[in-house]
Amino acid sequence: MSKTFRSYPNSYEVIEHLQDELQAELDNLEKEKKDSIRWWSDDRYARYDTKKYIYKQQIRHLKKLYKEVELAELNDELAYDGAMDYQEPPF
Repeated sequence: MSKTFRSYPNSYEVIEHLQDELQAELDNLEKEKKDSIRWWSDDRYARYDTKKYIYKQQIRHLKKLYKEVELAELNDELAYDGAMDYQEPPF
């Protein structure tokens, strides 16, 4: 099994990788539908709908996580900058 990341990944890289993998699966599912929908049974079409819904739901959740990571990093930077600017009052 080859490594997915060459070095220690940050949270942005992990989330983007997961989004790309899910999008690739969704694209593959759409291609499969386009190529062979004529022979699908009702059960197969229902499985397609379920997979498509789950992949889209996971992508939406990862987008929310990405925004949370951005906000947390921004808050961390602001807290760090605020702490660096703080000066003890002279007594």
